[in-house]
Amino acid sequence: MAGHSGRPRETIMHTALAFANDDHAPVARPRLRLVPAAPGLSAMERQAVEIGRDDAFRPGWDASIAAPSWAERVATFLARTRRGMRAVVPLADPRLEKLRLFASMMRRDDRRLHDLADALLADGLSSVALHEAIGLALV
Repeated sequence: MAGHSGRPRETIMHTALAFANDDHAPVARPRLRLVPAAPGLSAMERQAVEIGRDDAFRPGWDASIAAPSWAERVATFLARTRRGMRAVVPLADPRLEKLRLFASMMRRDDRRLHDLADALLADGLSSVALHEAIGLALV
């Protein structure tokens, strides 16, 4: 977001003042009131979703979810080295990693998606940001 100052975004909402059951009351003009908007995805969170979207169908994606055994890691490393493929590397921030996995699971139609969505909401991600992540993952 270019020019984002770090303050919460606000939206302007019109509130009309109405006088119930009074035909002779003067008509009040609409007043403007600032209402905090639900935060969307930050620039880093958008990048994590884009990385997850791109990683969804790469070989070794499942290995980034569960810790494989030592023998599986060696076999995967040798296969990647022979073919020249880069490994799917988890992101350092746990919340960004969950977003990356969420985007990958969206693309793959994974059955664990709902559990991960609940975990993201429990971590404080707003439902608006979650819907934005869904939209970015499906592009």
